[in-house]
Amino acid sequence: MWKNISNKECFKQYDVEKVVAEFMISMPILPNGKLKIRIIDFAEQFDKSLKRYLGSTNILIIKKYLDLDNGEIWNGLPIGSVEDGETIEEALENTIRGFFERMKECNLESLTDEDIEYDDYCINM
Repeated sequence: MWKNISNKECFKQYDVEKVVAEFMISMPILPNGKLKIRIIDFAEQFDKSLKRYLGSTNILIIKKYLDLDNGEIWNGLPIGSVEDGETIEEALENTIRGFFERMKECNLESLTDEDIEYDDYCINM
């Protein structure tokens, strides 16, 4: 029923995403202690190579870069965890795993306010 709304003339220029689950996960490694993961039904969306569900975090990790010329540290673009799964549970598990992989890529064991950006929308394609 909800898919029919995107076929109406007034919605032709918009994509309608169905949020099927949202999880709040307690993590003491975060400044506010909680990570939100949103799961959408991605079955008929943009990329057919992805599995049915797509999960994303509301916290993006700011990757730091070292300027080898002068030793200064520069902030790069914030990166988040966007992962897919055949089930809601698999997408959730893969998104949590992806979040920890992003932390590892950035050589971080815990996060401060300076290490992150909040993105309430969650999905950044």
